[in-house]
Amino acid sequence: MERLRPLAPSAYLVALLLVLVPLSEVVLSAQPVRLGDANWRFGAVGFLSRALMTSVLGLLLAAAVALALRQRRTLRTLSVLALLGAILLLLVLPLFGLDTVEVRSRIQPQARAALLAAGGVAVGKILASAAALLLLARGGWRASRRAAREEEKQRAEGPILIRQPATQAAAGSSKPA
Repeated sequence: MERLRPLAPSAYLVALLLVLVPLSEVVLSAQPVRLGDANWRFGAVGFLSRALMTSVLGLLLAAAVALALRQRRTLRTLSVLALLGAILLLLVLPLFGLDTVEVRSRIQPQARAALLAAGGVAVGKILASAAALLLLARGGWRASRRAAREEEKQRAEGPILIRQPATQAAAGSSKPA
């Protein structure tokens, strides 16, 4: 595990970029903000659904690095962030459904099928991302608890000392007697 430590800063930076760059592109693409407009909300959630898997992958990378380096606090923090992200996505879904119905009622009949298809794809991506975040949150939390128990067990057992028998030490032999 110590061999991986020099890569940790670059891995965390890549993870951060994987999370933040797609989300910042969503924010920039959805300007100007018009929360009162169902068309804007539908489009913004559509943009978000395209960026989610990359951001989830970034969180997964960060969690894998934290697990490999036994950074329990970092792993727990990432687990909480994943849980909050999943909850937020699940809260967005019913609102997105209402916006889809509202936008559908305003567009021409020949465009409704395309709108529903786009909405369905966005819902699928949001559900998949929420499921991945929930699994990441649960797995990360469990892994951090397991690591804590292992550390406590090692502390309770004390250091393991290996001693050579006196005859081998005197002879300088590394073969067992």
